[in-house]
Amino acid sequence: HNVGAEKSKEREVMGGLPYIYPPKKTFDWYDATIEDVEYAKSIGCAGVMIGRNSMGNPEIFSKLKNITPPYSKKEAILKHLELLKTYFKTEKTLVSYFKKHLMWYVKSTDFATATKLKILEFTTLKQIEELISSL
Repeated sequence: HNVGAEKSKEREVMGGLPYIYPPKKTFDWYDATIEDVEYAKSIGCAGVMIGRNSMGNPEIFSKLKNITPPYSKKEAILKHLELLKTYFKTEKTLVSYFKKHLMWYVKSTDFATATKLKILEFTTLKQIEELISSL
């Protein structure tokens, strides 16, 4: 008997937003599969929240739809950087802001700890671009 599913459906019928419940088993959503999403639906979840697991892992949305991402992670990082270049007026601000995103992108790599320590010391766009080209 899934009370959460009943409450969610009742709320939807009343015109409100459905409740979103976490699944009964715990997932590492960074490595989630389409089967994990189907399981969450089967126990009455109105939706699945990905949240921070999409940070540095943009391909998760393609993966959860069971399709091949239209780009590589490296291409996504470069596109992200290019878009931010148009937004930030100074290199210093851009580097400061992008470092946290770059740390997310390298989080699942074998060399994450050493790379993150290196990223913390970055002060120029050239350093960021050199790291991206080495990925």
